[in-house]
Amino acid sequence: GDEPPQEEPVRVCLRLRPVSKFELSRRSTNCVTTSHDEQQHKQQHAGQKASYATMVEKGLNKDEEKESENDGIVVDNRIKVDSPTEGEFNFAFDSVIDEHSSQSAVYRTVAAPLAPHAMDGYDVALVAYGQTGSGKTYTMMGGQGGYNGGSVGSGIGSSSKTTARSPKKDERGMIQLLVKDVFRLMNESPPTIEYVVRCSFVEIYLEKVLDLLNPVNRNVRVLSGSA
Repeated sequence: GDEPPQEEPVRVCLRLRPVSKFELSRRSTNCVTTSHDEQQHKQQHAGQKASYATMVEKGLNKDEEKESENDGIVVDNRIKVDSPTEGEFNFAFDSVIDEHSSQSAVYRTVAAPLAPHAMDGYDVALVAYGQTGSGKTYTMMGGQGGYNGGSVGSGIGSSSKTTARSPKKDERGMIQLLVKDVFRLMNESPPTIEYVVRCSFVEIYLEKVLDLLNPVNRNVRVLSGSA
């Protein structure tokens, strides 16, 4: 028989963020739209709500139906950028997630498939890319950014004391959710299977690799293996 279609090795997903307070203070407007935005506008105008069938099609079960009302699921795979000075541009992605989406919705769409792949022995990677203020730290580490004050590296070079804080359950980042899934899959594995888990947590700052689990190591040496 025909072999089942293989997943793409690299997927590019776009998460839209809300307009910031600073942008609103400057009377800036959102220039990015999706086809879902237009559909939602029509539904609101007609006084309609998404049906349960639509929720099932988007991968939700009955237990998640109530929670998903404000969850924000994948809306499209295309966006339109309307620039007053440059004109209109269209871009395509594997998935586009709207600015109202929750952390759990982003995780289900983007990162959840990585856990079983890792348990099957494949190398996996989740990379957040974007300009300053685009929401990378919030997406990856949660609402508190892992520490008081936001950025992990904000305390580097200062004598102020930072204390770790856990983000709220609905604001947990991709790192927390993915690690939780990995350990869940290990617990569900047969007792004859033994796992060894190793973890490193580093930050590249001003071309230096910083060991965030051991602050004494201010500059970690990078050793290149032979090809």
